[in-house]
Amino acid sequence: AHFLSHVEYCLISCQDQLKAKSIPESSERFVLGSPSSYGHISAVLSVYGDLVYEADLKVHRTNTSTSYHSIIKDNHGSPYKLQQIQDCLNYTTKSLEKIKSAKISTSVNDLIECPSFLFELFSYIRDARDCLTQPPRKTIEEHLTNPSRRCFYPPIPKDIVLSMFIRGCSLVFAAYNLVYNSLDKRWEVLNRSSIECVIPRLQETLSYLDAAMNTLMYLMNKRNIL
Repeated sequence: AHFLSHVEYCLISCQDQLKAKSIPESSERFVLGSPSSYGHISAVLSVYGDLVYEADLKVHRTNTSTSYHSIIKDNHGSPYKLQQIQDCLNYTTKSLEKIKSAKISTSVNDLIECPSFLFELFSYIRDARDCLTQPPRKTIEEHLTNPSRRCFYPPIPKDIVLSMFIRGCSLVFAAYNLVYNSLDKRWEVLNRSSIECVIPRLQETLSYLDAAMNTLMYLMNKRNIL
């Protein structure tokens, strides 16, 4: 029984790390950049829950040898949603609901002997982890039509793509310089640069998800489910 309690504890701890809290200290400020990226790309980002609610961004424009400076602040632009954090929270909540509903009709001792329950729960938790570790890949066309382009102020020039996403426990800010291919009538990538920083609460989240998965793997191996 204590095995399932440990999994529940890990999932509740994940929820606590992923949810936006009402206390002022729960907002996080990150300075992204490195000596090698200086002059090419820089970012100062403020994160609350799954939103980048303030940003100060600079990107070198290769085509014009100038810099594009963008902000998200107050009435300029709008918060940029980090959907991966929300998706991870959704799967974590789904996992907890799975345990809660199963315990209504079945004893805990019977549940940890049930292959279908263990496997389904493991799948949900793995999906939660994948949300953070496997950022969705987008084509240039998808980037150019993404509603998140409207988050930045002033509006992004057509030859620039900006993207913010989660990779593992890191928040990544990526910028693409584009060039228009008039022959094929499409935009192509001239170059890409990116900077990142670690978000400690996502580091915690991944360690809790790993602990929950390892516990379930132990139970499944014991019963030859895997």
